[in-house]
Amino acid sequence: MGWWCGRELRSTIPAGPSARYRSAHLRAVDGSTMNIDAAADTGHPWSTINRAIRRRARGVRAALAWDTRASGL
Repeated sequence: MGWWCGRELRSTIPAGPSARYRSAHLRAVDGSTMNIDAAADTGHPWSTINRAIRRRARGVRAALAWDTRASGL
């Protein structure tokens, strides 16, 4: 009974990266950490930096979505 209770509430996504992808994940995290540190040294407020990161990510997602729709024609 205890094995089944709450099973649907548990995430299938692991808490950390698998061993196979761990090195790539750590390189990406280290790179973004260095970028944040470098941006902080320029004196820009965090809100500006975070807004730029969010906009870039949204633009990339939009471009990929457009490319996927266009290639299906």
